[in-house]
Parts: sequence; C-alpha cells; structure tokens
Amino acid sequence: MSVFNPTCPTDCTNTLPALDFNYCAPENIFGEIQKIYIAPADAPAFFDVEDLAQWTARLSNTVLGDIDTIRWMDVIASKDAPEYTELELSLDRKRLSYKTHKISFKVDDIADEMYNFMRQLECGGFFKIWYSVSGGKMFGGNDGILASITADFIIPETNDELATIQGMIEFKSKFSPEMTDDPMNT
Repeated sequence: MSVFNPTCPTDCTNTLPALDFNYCAPENIFGEIQKIYIAPADAPAFFDVEDLAQWTARLSNTVLGDIDTIRWMDVIASKDAPEYTELELSLDRKRLSYKTHKISFKVDDIADEMYNFMRQLECGGFFKIWYSVSGGKMFGGNDGILASITADFIIPETNDELATIQGMIEFKSKFSPEMTDDPMNT
C-alpha cells in the first residue's frame, strides 16, 4: 500500500484523491489493536516500515535496549475517535485544532519484566509507537508516532479475575496515523 501525507490547499481549491469501493469484494479491516510497539522518542526512522528484515533487526524484549531497540506488548486495545476543537472564524469559516488521539490498552500477561516495564513508564516522557490490528494493518509509518504513555497495575476484588496493566497512549496530530500492511502479519 502506498502511503502519502495529504497536502492541504492553500486557497479555496481542493482536489480529492481517488477512491476504490468494490461492491462484490469489499476490503475490510477488523478491529482490536493486538500489538503496541514502543521505542525511545529519538529512535531512528525506518527506511521502509513494511520491510520485515528491518523489524526483525530492531525488535527485542530481552536484549539490553539502545536507541534502535523496539519493545512490543501483546495487548487488548482500542482507539476511539480523536478529540478536537472546532474553531469559528470570520465569514462562517471553520478550522479544526490538532486532534488528540487516545489508545486505551490492557495487558493480561504480567511477568516480572512487564511489571517493571510498566513502572519505568511511570517516569513519564515521550516514546515512538506503532500499533497493529488483527486485520493485518500497522499504524505509525516510517517515523512512528510520538506519544506519551501512562500505565497502572490493577488488582480486582475477586480471585476469579486477572490482575492487569491498564494504560493510555496519547498523541496529537493534524492527520490520522499512516496505515501500512503489517510486515509481521504476512
């Protein structure tokens, strides 16, 4: 899939990209974010985010991390519609603020390393993230998404429920994240 960033008009003219609807064979994307990939905020970009070899070289949950290392979490997660403000301008014009995107996630596999990772996230700061959905798509493009992450350890009241790590990823952007094919899901 080719990726492009929209070019916004600088005057009152507007061109629209091509569309493709297929009544007999629609292309659908199934929900549930299943994996979240996390790297340091200053991690280098990919040359081609769809290249499995580049991901294989950088993914590790066990090796001591450096700027190139990308960690991943298996999650149950969702992304709601972003929040934004509609600003009213003169002459009945409108402008939208940057959108605040939020991904709420839950981790149910709480090994000691995952618990310690959550505690490190409590320091705050920014990270680069990518996320993939069960439908075989990845979001974040070559550069990743600069985001903040909060996470908490939740212990339920009953012994027939799992303790989980629940968190929120937040980022601001004019556009929705770039979508590509997930190289780990081919």
